[in-house]
Amino acid sequence: MDARPEADGTYKPISRQQVSDCVKLAMLAIGVNPQRMSGRSMRRGGITAARQQKVPEDVVYATLGDGMKRAGRLYIGDHSIEELYAVSTACEGL
Repeated sequence: MDARPEADGTYKPISRQQVSDCVKLAMLAIGVNPQRMSGRSMRRGGITAARQQKVPEDVVYATLGDGMKRAGRLYIGDHSIEELYAVSTACEGL
């Protein structure tokens, strides 16, 4: 992906598909089958990891752009990164 600034120096937001493509490339780069990975995988894992590390909820959601809506709460689970990854690898044969 080649990000170039606009004439005013800002960048256009990337699409959901572009995020998913980046996640898949990152997984492939570390030797993980990216077939079942997506931008949602990144969001879920990132939110869970941040909250497990005691990052304040308002900081997590402000960073995500959810603000006070805190829609990302739907992604949080009391599961380790390894458990979340295990779901993906278990689905590879489907």
